[in-house]
Amino acid sequence: MANSAVSAAPVRHVKTLGRGSICQVDQFNIGGRDFAVKYLSPELAEKINIDVSLVNSLVSFFYDWGFISEMYFDDICSAFKSFSNECDLSRELKFTEKASEALKNLTETKRYHVTTDSGHQVPVQFRVPEVSVPLSSPDALVMEYIDGCSLDRTDALRERLASWQPDWKEGGRLSETEINTIIVGIHKLVLKVYLDLFSESFFLNTDPQTGNFMVKLESDRISIYCIDHANSTANNDILRMMKDPVYYSLLAGLFLLFHNRANGNGLIEEENIPSSMDTTDEVDIRALVCTAISPEAQESIEKFIEIYRRGFGPDIIPPIDELQQFQREASVGEICSQIYHWLKDISDDSNTEGPVQSEAAFVELLTRFLIRLAMEHVEQDMQKADITALHRVVAVPFDKFAQSLGFQISPNNPILLRVGWQLSAYRQYIGQLESLMDNWEYYRE
Repeated sequence: MANSAVSAAPVRHVKTLGRGSICQVDQFNIGGRDFAVKYLSPELAEKINIDVSLVNSLVSFFYDWGFISEMYFDDICSAFKSFSNECDLSRELKFTEKASEALKNLTETKRYHVTTDSGHQVPVQFRVPEVSVPLSSPDALVMEYIDGCSLDRTDALRERLASWQPDWKEGGRLSETEINTIIVGIHKLVLKVYLDLFSESFFLNTDPQTGNFMVKLESDRISIYCIDHANSTANNDILRMMKDPVYYSLLAGLFLLFHNRANGNGLIEEENIPSSMDTTDEVDIRALVCTAISPEAQESIEKFIEIYRRGFGPDIIPPIDELQQFQREASVGEICSQIYHWLKDISDDSNTEGPVQSEAAFVELLTRFLIRLAMEHVEQDMQKADITALHRVVAVPFDKFAQSLGFQISPNNPILLRVGWQLSAYRQYIGQLESLMDNWEYYRE
């Protein structure tokens, strides 16, 4: 701890504040001032990095054999890389500074409060602990010590509120009802501010658990400190993550359409449906009308999206308009055009040079690609294939096809999926907590 920046200052360990899966947080007094110090051993960091490397090697094996697409390969590697990221506390320092700036910008335009049962509005200020940059290193993050209570310790929070004598009570203490109302109000407010921060700044702490919010009671307000920014993100990939399954389902639907005709599955009488000998020069398959997403696929996608809408809320994840649009019949050309614009949007977001093909050229190339793909699997019964098999047959080669045309298929941040689950669980927890506080006398007895 006594590095060059504090070599002349006395360093005294006070107590251990908490332990996580990778790091430990202790209270230290450095030069007469208390700090919270988050740190890990270099030996543990080395072991974690070795484990991550081994997992990535295993995933590479499946990628090399064509079982997963490049995009999913990148997704999985990114997910495991998050463990390595937690071993570099200088990275958390940067995200902590970004979180502080984002919260400052948010609270300059918005005011937050919790309302007691008597109607009094208690101001709530959201902050991030101040970081001591000179004292910090990749192995240790030195922060302002907060004499507070994490939100997951309900009993300890109740004790603090019970002994609190805020200015607006003029020396009095809170009633049981006021304490219960404030506890529920704080939980609801934390969720609101978390989503406001994401919506307005696209900054997201990807571990929104109650243990990462510290409550400190001031004389005139409640201060809530947002901590642990080891795995944060500063992008808005969540909307794309909801749309990707829609477009991969479109691709699978077009592939099954061509595959049906190639093996003669009862579609011979229909006009303009390509046969196994068709090329785009002989038959204008772009005019073919179909419904690419089946009702079963649509239901599956809607369930997937609804899970995250319940977590992030309808303001951040609105209804996916494309789903409604693809309930209707459309021509093959129109569907291919939609896929083109989806890929173009992804490429535009990657800040790299876009595709060189025009939309018309892409539609032509994609239809040829799907016909060829259908012919390669003509002997297989793809109509009964599950989602995993279709993904391996269609999505994996499609990713390579799209990249060969200059599109940038960058990976999503898979940690966002976990955030959606955590937020859904947190909303459910708030409902249970509200019920508990409403019947506190019964439960206490």
